[in-house]
Amino acid sequence: MEFTIGKLIFLIIGLVVLVVSIIKYLKPLFDLYFKRKDNYFRVQELKLGVYEKRENFYDELYKFIKHIVTDARLDIEKLYKFDQLFLKAKFLFDEETYAYIKKIRNESLKLQPSYVNAHLNSEENKKLLLWYGNELSALPEKFMKYLDVSKISD
Repeated sequence: MEFTIGKLIFLIIGLVVLVVSIIKYLKPLFDLYFKRKDNYFRVQELKLGVYEKRENFYDELYKFIKHIVTDARLDIEKLYKFDQLFLKAKFLFDEETYAYIKKIRNESLKLQPSYVNAHLNSEENKKLLLWYGNELSALPEKFMKYLDVSKISD
């Protein structure tokens, strides 16, 4: 069997056509693979952003309750700052946790200076401060499902 230039060129053209066909066939698969990878990283980035917002919310909520427990009152500036934070809670947490945060907010209204001055030594005020102290201790457990770093990639 003798190879001539014509046969060699024909063989090379055949191989090129074969390679081009394989590339055309595999390209959609590669595109799909890289698109899925890209989407995966976008989802992870979104999850990390939500985690960071939840962590920030938790930190601010902890500071808010700690302020109440240590000062036994609540100035209007702290309440206003917490109200700004509270507006975001509905978008970051489930209904149960949102209801819990709402209860913390609603109970804090009883600690405004005008209310505290009228009820400073009342049993109700003491119970409320004790409740906040207990909530401060329970806070990490209540938010654990949102702040577990191992669940970010789920």
